[in-house]
Amino acid sequence: MTPSDALLPSPGHNQCQADGYSIVFDAIESSLAGMIIADTNGFISYANPAFLSIFEYDSLTNVFGKNTVALFASDEIRCFSEIGALIASSDDEWAELQALKQDGSVFTVEVTTS
Repeated sequence: MTPSDALLPSPGHNQCQADGYSIVFDAIESSLAGMIIADTNGFISYANPAFLSIFEYDSLTNVFGKNTVALFASDEIRCFSEIGALIASSDDEWAELQALKQDGSVFTVEVTTS
């Protein structure tokens, strides 16, 4: 899978489903909230433009295939499942974590999972 394939409907979907995917894709692409899609092992297959801007990545190719663990400046996060565990242990549906921009500088982000 390539970065451009990450949100495309799979073969066999009808036009109505494809239109629905297009609407969702457009919403994610235009959101001001940074979003990524990662597999169950934490490897990133998609990042929207807001995410790229927030983390100061020049393009999706710079983050594609990177493990989400590498985005955080915390010894608490050693594997992908620990991100969800930190959120689950908070009183809210999100957690404040220290993240790393592409240049290595640290900043605070609010993280949710779904």
